[in-house]
Amino acid sequence: MLEQSPGDYRYGDVREQTVGPGQVRVRVVASALNHMDLWPALGMPKPPLLPMVPGCDAAGVVAEVGEGGRGSPVGR
Repeated sequence: MLEQSPGDYRYGDVREQTVGPGQVRVRVVASALNHMDLWPALGMPKPPLLPMVPGCDAAGVVAEVGEGGRGSPVGR
């Protein structure tokens, strides 16, 4: 995770946020890091919210669906 920008990435846990209306929580099972993930560590651009977890490419399973959420059911 990146706690400040510019800064260094570190391993750590991120507190789960409440799933809001129309949102879904995805349990990531695979992620790729690339040059786009390095830019925020260099401060270009600065992320709008910190801490930030890198991984602009990810695949996973729907873990939770917020009220009014549509699409893939939990477990898919």
